[in-house]
Amino acid sequence: MISLKKKLHNIFHRSISMSKLPRSNGSSDMLFRDYLIKYLRSQDGATMSRSFSNSITAAIHIVEGLGNYHVYEIDKTLLRGFMNGFAKKKYVIGKGEKSRSEYYSQSMIHKVYILLRVAIKEAADDDGGHLISMDYMSNIKEPRSKRPVKPDPKALTDFEIKMLTNIVSENRMILVWVSILLYTGVRPSEALALKFTDIDYDNKIIHIVRTLSKEEYIDVDSFSQKKPSKPIITDLKNVTDSNRINYQRRTLKVGDVLLLALKRWEFYVKGNKRLMEMKRKEGTEEYLFCGSYGQLWLYNDYRQVYERLLKKHGLSASEYNLYRYRHNCCTRLLRMGIDIKTVQLILGDNSSSMVMRVYANLDKSDVLKGSGNYSENMDLILSIAQREIS
Repeated sequence: MISLKKKLHNIFHRSISMSKLPRSNGSSDMLFRDYLIKYLRSQDGATMSRSFSNSITAAIHIVEGLGNYHVYEIDKTLLRGFMNGFAKKKYVIGKGEKSRSEYYSQSMIHKVYILLRVAIKEAADDDGGHLISMDYMSNIKEPRSKRPVKPDPKALTDFEIKMLTNIVSENRMILVWVSILLYTGVRPSEALALKFTDIDYDNKIIHIVRTLSKEEYIDVDSFSQKKPSKPIITDLKNVTDSNRINYQRRTLKVGDVLLLALKRWEFYVKGNKRLMEMKRKEGTEEYLFCGSYGQLWLYNDYRQVYERLLKKHGLSASEYNLYRYRHNCCTRLLRMGIDIKTVQLILGDNSSSMVMRVYANLDKSDVLKGSGNYSENMDLILSIAQREIS
């Protein structure tokens, strides 16, 4: 069975070969696929390559559904029908007997919706040459995915934390990585971009100021990768409030056990002359983490090592995915009575509503305990008042 990616690649490539790219007159009789490719070309280099790669993936779906319409045929009914139809569409995962069909995720629907919205707006604006008479996407709502909602991940139990750290201790580097995630709740890629100078042993703090990302090299016309992805260290995403505060840049207090593990790791790395020689050659000598030859690794390289350790011990990589440690940190902070705004700042999220929606997985027992503690407090206040009255 042909894979979804291959199928979409073929559709995209076939649609390109059917027309000249782009038409020089820019008139509204051009096919929508031509306009979309022209728009993507104009954006290439204007955004981070990883974001651009996401746009290319979304464009494949749009070309499949709308590519053969002329620009002048695009209207609200057509666009709404495409988006609603895409939300109801399924694709095949896996091969042979293990294959299954699934609805597209909300994340993928969002990527398609956003690209289509900005492309239509551009076509309706002066810069787009008024190829479309108006911004038909302005009042079209993003449809919801039909994929069944998975249960929210719960905080790790004390037993699970001990079990997981024992398993990953078979690889010293992964143990340090997981320990950082457990203590801080940082995003996995943020931990992988730490430098030794980000750790202040005297004041027991860690500075989170950068992240591990990647450069991707995509050819718009053929939807093919020009060359392999390249790991890079970048600044944190500039998520701001009123263009003043970057909530992702933060300083976190950490415990003695983690600090001891970090000291031992630093001693091991810097004491390994051969490794340090390779790290200096690759320019990674300041960083905690690297590949076997001192080179920067892609996030997936680290993740695969972690997942192999879990698989070796019969654990599900999906159940104990690396973001589970972030969920665990958030939920435990809330159960400890830490206020929502502080939890938001610890996690480096842009809004407290995201903390509640994505990470806070408190269950009925938490509600009962919270309301019970409050009621006991009221009992205490009122009993004191009654004694004073009597």
